[in-house]
Amino acid sequence: MMRKKTRRNAPKVGKTPAKTAGKFRLLLAIGLFAAAWAVLWVRAGYVQLVWGPELSQRAQRQHMATEMVSGKRGRILDRTGAVLASSVRTESVYIRPLDVEDPAATAKALAKVLRLPRKEVLGKLRQKRHFVWLARQVDDRAAAKVRGLDLPGVHLVDEFARVYPNGHLAGQLLGFVGIDGEGLEGLERSFDARLASKSLEVVVQRDASGRR
Repeated sequence: MMRKKTRRNAPKVGKTPAKTAGKFRLLLAIGLFAAAWAVLWVRAGYVQLVWGPELSQRAQRQHMATEMVSGKRGRILDRTGAVLASSVRTESVYIRPLDVEDPAATAKALAKVLRLPRKEVLGKLRQKRHFVWLARQVDDRAAAKVRGLDLPGVHLVDEFARVYPNGHLAGQLLGFVGIDGEGLEGLERSFDARLASKSLEVVVQRDASGRR
């Protein structure tokens, strides 16, 4: 009598705990990576759309600056060609109050270097203007110290100071000029139209170190 062969039950194929955990970790890593990218894109869009105009203005103020450029006043010579009146290059300090970051600290530093009353300097720094003269035609040492401070909103510009090589000789005839180079008396005034220089306000571009 033949025995019927009994079929053994085949083992069921299912997901093991190790495979399930590995798949979960992979999906979690992908989700975190996608979330991080989404946050970065949202942040970039917010900065560009909301902060964009303000950041653009800051960058423009840092890299674009307006400077006063003055020409050289003409010389006065005698009949032999000797110089009676001439102009020499000097530097003046001006400020842009809207670009000053710390008015109190800036006023303290500038007052010490330029030997000006601190209260006077602070008052000019707090003005709501784009251009304010602080000190005209300073000496080379003071100009070098101001340049070394590298203060935001504080700038130096070239100007020309009037000099008379012969001192007071023919002083009443030659006359004199004002701080802005305009003739006030004597020949300086009579021929001011021919001697006067022009002052222009020009926009210059600067690099990250402040070089033109």
